[in-house]
Amino acid sequence: MFIEEFKLSGGLSKEQIEKLHEKALYLVENVGINIPHKGILKRLVDYKGVTIKNDNVKFKSDLITKALREARYILPDYAKNEWLIDAGAHQTKTFDLDTGKLRETTLNDLINLIKLGEVYGAVGSVPVVPLDQPTYLQEILMHKVAYEYSNRRCNDIFEHMDKQTTLAAKYILEMARTANKWFTFGIWMISPRGFDKNNLEVVYNLLDEGIPMYIATMPIAGVSSPITMMSTILQSMFESFAGLTMLNLINTKSFNYIPPNDAFEADPFDMRYSSFVYGSAEFTRAQIFKGQLCKFYNIPYVAKSMNPAGKEADEQCAFEVGTHTLITALLGARTFRTGGCVSCCEIYSAEQLVIDYEII
Repeated sequence: MFIEEFKLSGGLSKEQIEKLHEKALYLVENVGINIPHKGILKRLVDYKGVTIKNDNVKFKSDLITKALREARYILPDYAKNEWLIDAGAHQTKTFDLDTGKLRETTLNDLINLIKLGEVYGAVGSVPVVPLDQPTYLQEILMHKVAYEYSNRRCNDIFEHMDKQTTLAAKYILEMARTANKWFTFGIWMISPRGFDKNNLEVVYNLLDEGIPMYIATMPIAGVSSPITMMSTILQSMFESFAGLTMLNLINTKSFNYIPPNDAFEADPFDMRYSSFVYGSAEFTRAQIFKGQLCKFYNIPYVAKSMNPAGKEADEQCAFEVGTHTLITALLGARTFRTGGCVSCCEIYSAEQLVIDYEII
């Protein structure tokens, strides 16, 4: 799975992208991915160009290119003429606005932070999880509150909310259809080359509902992928291609796509401190690669530029968000992810969201 390191001057050349594409197709055809679900394997077995051995599945390149060609990306009108903040990623900690102390998030936080985001036209998923509510109701409440207090949250292609069980997914689907809201289901691959069985079970039980589905992955250099960034990017492409091809063959009543929010994610990692290095120059470069690959495959470019390593809303976070957002904006991004997040997406900060908006 390794690929020789390119000499990089800042971004990828057209020749390098084409070489990555060629090697990703090779890996899907010759290495394959693990799909540990008998029902999905049964749906795949009769397709020409699909090879199955135990749970390992390989796809011929013509099926891959067909899936890439048929992927659809439906942008709302406001995404065509506004600069947008995708403000949230289901954080479980926040700074109390009265005391300034760090604490777990509540339903009241969810409502207030969605209202704040609405002032700034925020898109995407909800900012925080209502941990003071029963676990089995949290995902349902996150969607319900988004539908009640926002016109944009959980209502377009930028939505990336979890639906961990078939029961929860079907409740949320019924709510979305009643409220005339967007509904999609996403599968997150587990690098390298794997899936969560429960996630696949939910997919399988939703195949007759006619809903769009997406595939995402997030290999981490030196942890769940080879240590070099170019090899990690290649693994991200390989896993995305294979997963999209699987969806294109089984989810035939709707369309499938690679999500703009997390397309071709490839994350650098700090081995000394065992942590992500969001907000760093290395991560900025990874987002530049992502932007170039999105352009090559005609995927809307959403930059994960508002994800600082700083621990609270301060000068460090503003610097990291400002420089990263400027660089990706110059590359063409007009939607920017994880607004309001600090500490590598561990904490949600209302103050940071205001600063992020001012930066935009």
